[in-house]
Amino acid sequence: LSFGAGDTLYLDSSYIKKSSVILTEASKLKIGDTRKRMGFEQKADGRLSYSLNPFRITRTSHGYVVCQWIEFDRTGKVPNMLNLVFTEITVQDEIVHAFDCEPFWVICKFASIK
Repeated sequence: LSFGAGDTLYLDSSYIKKSSVILTEASKLKIGDTRKRMGFEQKADGRLSYSLNPFRITRTSHGYVVCQWIEFDRTGKVPNMLNLVFTEITVQDEIVHAFDCEPFWVICKFASIK
């Protein structure tokens, strides 16, 4: 994996498979089903919201696949609200382009939701 080169990022599932947001959506799926563009309010899972929001979840015969295509804004018109402990600040999404980041897939696979 090379930083910012567009390589797929595979996430460890230890947190994601326990998230109430993921558990709720996963429980609705049968093998072969996919839920596309599952967005949620930040208060439902703040940690997950900073990494995967919206996301796609698919149930396979081997478990679940959660993924998101990440392409940062280049227009300067998309703000990100960062809810910090004592305040909320806005950071423009294009700040990541200081690192010349290419779009990439984020994927997390896990066998069960329990």
